[in-house]
Amino acid sequence: MILRDPTGAAAPGEPVGRAVALFAARTWPGEALSDGERRALARHACEAAGIADTEDGKRKTEDGIRKPGDGGREADGEGQGIDRRMGAALDVARRTRRPEARRLAKCGALRPFDLSARPGGRTWSLDLSPMTDGCPLELGAYRRLRAALEGIADLWEAGDRPVLVLCGLARWPGGTGDPSDVTSYCESVLHRLGTGRGWRGQPEVLRAHLS
Repeated sequence: MILRDPTGAAAPGEPVGRAVALFAARTWPGEALSDGERRALARHACEAAGIADTEDGKRKTEDGIRKPGDGGREADGEGQGIDRRMGAALDVARRTRRPEARRLAKCGALRPFDLSARPGGRTWSLDLSPMTDGCPLELGAYRRLRAALEGIADLWEAGDRPVLVLCGLARWPGGTGDPSDVTSYCESVLHRLGTGRGWRGQPEVLRAHLS
């Protein structure tokens, strides 16, 4: 995804920064970016646009010169995690305009999932914690979940085999002790949302510890 820069003259390096700020304000309104998130978005924007941020064949950073071929990514584990999370958030933002799905991807609750037990399936994982935080009533949590599923449905294209892995079921309010109620609800909602989308098979919803 290319973050389009507003028109107008700017100093070297400024256009990408301005574009990132505008994109973030429109994609995640009301949410501030950390320095690490801002750098990750700038890197993904440059890569998508084919911008070579180099000097004598070596990648540049704010603090100096990186080694050739390192892609300009963070070297530490935390930085790599932010880079992956924001990359997934950009992918989600490209696929859906639903604000709840975009917000969940930005905070890392919604992300791609590698599920070897379902070869051929396009799998996403969803941490339910953001939907239960500060929401003691089960009805309120279900409303948040429904809003999230409306955006998650946009992540699968025609021909995809939809698979969703749920995490954080233990914190679901209501005290029913039967997490299958939540998985069944997700499958029912996704089944209705999938009408006419050309998915390959019915959506499958799994619990993380059973996958």
